[in-house]
Amino acid sequence: MKRNFLLGALGFIVLAMMGYFIFSSKKDLLPLVKNRNLSVKKTVQVVSPKVLASTAINSTQLCVLEPFEKAELNSRLPGIVKKITKNIGDKIKVNEILLELDVPDVKADVELKKQIMQQKEIEYKTGQANLERSKAGIITANSRIKQAESSLIQANAISDFRSSRLERFKILAKDESISLGLLDEQNREFQAAMAGVEIARTGIEQAKGLLKEKELEIIVSENELANKKSAIDVAAKELHKTEAQLGMAYIKAPFDGIVSKRSADIGDFVTPPSGVAKDPILIVVSNQHLRVTARYPDTAVSGISKKTPVEINFSQYPNLIIRGNISRFSPLINAADRSIAVEVDLEMDLGEKRMLENSILLKPEQMDHLLLGITGTMKIELQNLHNAGVVPSNAVIKKNGKPVVFVVIDKKVKILPAKIEMDDGKETVILVADEKIESHWRYLNANDKVVVNRQSELVENMEVEFKEVNP
Repeated sequence: MKRNFLLGALGFIVLAMMGYFIFSSKKDLLPLVKNRNLSVKKTVQVVSPKVLASTAINSTQLCVLEPFEKAELNSRLPGIVKKITKNIGDKIKVNEILLELDVPDVKADVELKKQIMQQKEIEYKTGQANLERSKAGIITANSRIKQAESSLIQANAISDFRSSRLERFKILAKDESISLGLLDEQNREFQAAMAGVEIARTGIEQAKGLLKEKELEIIVSENELANKKSAIDVAAKELHKTEAQLGMAYIKAPFDGIVSKRSADIGDFVTPPSGVAKDPILIVVSNQHLRVTARYPDTAVSGISKKTPVEINFSQYPNLIIRGNISRFSPLINAADRSIAVEVDLEMDLGEKRMLENSILLKPEQMDHLLLGITGTMKIELQNLHNAGVVPSNAVIKKNGKPVVFVVIDKKVKILPAKIEMDDGKETVILVADEKIESHWRYLNANDKVVVNRQSELVENMEVEFKEVNP
């Protein structure tokens, strides 16, 4: 038993010594490993920015072919479809009747308004006749005044004659040359002459009163005639309104183009659209004016203008390459996706003056084969940026939410804030904060060494090895 105890003690001592030697050896190796890791430098890939005589970037985005003009046509009257003159795909001319509704109530209302119009015109003509009659009465009244004035002159002359003769008879009566009966007879004749004068004067007043009456009749007739004229105007407007309503029974083409959709058939009862959404009866689009639309990120449109060159390709038409300049672009950046809309107008070349400014002319056979809604690619050539250096887009990353670029200077990493001038997803042009002059921004140049990989592993002033690669 004692022997077993000694053997166990001896084994424990051996194990303890082995553990001590192993621990000591590892402890001595740790500084070596640590120092070995510190001496290893990271190797990164760098590029030298491309600096061309005229720096430009081509940006390509998906595009859609749309009609420049599109109209959704609905009925403004309830009625039954009586005739449809055009179907899907048919060409149309402006003001051409595309669909006719049967609206008998509106037609009857038009006939009623025409009869009312005729009645008002007859009443107006009657008013004109009454006015002319009143004007004729003025002439008659003036004649009666002149006649009454002549009668007064005659009555005054007779009165003067009777007065003179009465005075002579009075003298003879004093001499008893005549009888008193003859004198009395002359006196009665004088009184009769005086009464004639009063009658003549009364006749003048009556003639003047008749003239005044006729003048008032003219005023009344003129007012009645004006009212009748207004009634004709009102009736004409009512007729025009009803005829306009009848015109709504005909849906006409608002421009030259083609029918792209039809949702009604002969015999269908249609009503005007209300607050509830309703499919249009007809949809027509222009086939002479088209528009290609695309959206570009705000980082890719610096220097864009109406002179910016554009190239459009549709996968359905590989042999058709459309080249020209853009027609317009939105001045407002979309807040949702930070993009702007770019549009290019296509116009059918009819040998006449172009209707759209800055449009690209295509042959009629080319326009006829283009299907609306097809997609393709739109490539725009962005403008010169003063010989700025171009680097791959992946050279710019975001640090704390702001764009930065890593450059190697004297084998040490420098992190420079960046401002993106243009970026098409592959290449980018940026301004960087100058490492020598505070608050000064510059374009990258051919001497810069820009890191394009492992940026997340790098820190400021880290020493690195670099390998230059082609961008």
